[in-house]
Amino acid sequence: MPAIVSTVGWNGIGRFRRPGDSKPGESVIERDIFSILNFVFGGGSPNYKVGGRYALRADMMFPIGEQHRHSLVIEYDGAYWHSDDEDTDMNKIVNTLYDPSGPHDIMRLREQPLRRLWPVDVSVPPRADAMTCARLALLHIAHRPEPYKLDHYYLDRIHQFLAFGATRLPEDQIHCDFCLELNYLARGDRPTLDRRGRRTVPDSTEFMEVATCLARLSSRIEDVWRPGDREWEAVETAAHRRRKFRTWLLEQRTNEPPHEDPVEMGTTTPLFREHETGLFGDS
Repeated sequence: MPAIVSTVGWNGIGRFRRPGDSKPGESVIERDIFSILNFVFGGGSPNYKVGGRYALRADMMFPIGEQHRHSLVIEYDGAYWHSDDEDTDMNKIVNTLYDPSGPHDIMRLREQPLRRLWPVDVSVPPRADAMTCARLALLHIAHRPEPYKLDHYYLDRIHQFLAFGATRLPEDQIHCDFCLELNYLARGDRPTLDRRGRRTVPDSTEFMEVATCLARLSSRIEDVWRPGDREWEAVETAAHRRRKFRTWLLEQRTNEPPHEDPVEMGTTTPLFREHETGLFGDS
């Protein structure tokens, strides 16, 4: 019994902690999202305090951009715990953005049916696993505008991580049309062949070109954002419609031959589809 007691501790919320459990104040999904994103970016800090302020503690932070010039703060908002906290969450966004300690970007992963609070937020499906949340976050991070735009080093890392997944991120879970377009490019839906005719993962050149284009469009959306004002939603919807990617993709899916989806868990089947592609309009 003493040996068992020495490996556990009381977590203050009604049960003993076991080896491998999350720290108090940190959920399992937050811990797992951090582990995945830290694998891609590196240098992350869980339970980060913006400007050293306890009142602005965040789930995680990653120093990214050229020479780690800014900090990306990420929060996971579960629908149950944040259903009545919209004003608090909005205040935290504002205080983080304008903290005097230095430039901070902030992204909230908002579990549906929570609504997004500003253009950088990501809508994630109910009870989505950490891998789904992390992939959605990476797609959105890839088209961040100045001053938070990623350099080619980070865009290539995001592309490589997304491209090597054996299972496709369901398109109906991607609510941002810009993210949907990048996901299409990263997933290798078109077969890319080497000199011996073997299928390979497409390189990141086109992914980075499109991400740069979409970052400019994202900047126009964020320029109209003001705390408490929802005008940015109409601007975002109009930008998606002008881009016409989701409409184009639905047409392609409608015309493609029937297929059997791979087993979602544990599959190693590559998901390659034949599609034409190209840069879409920047207007």
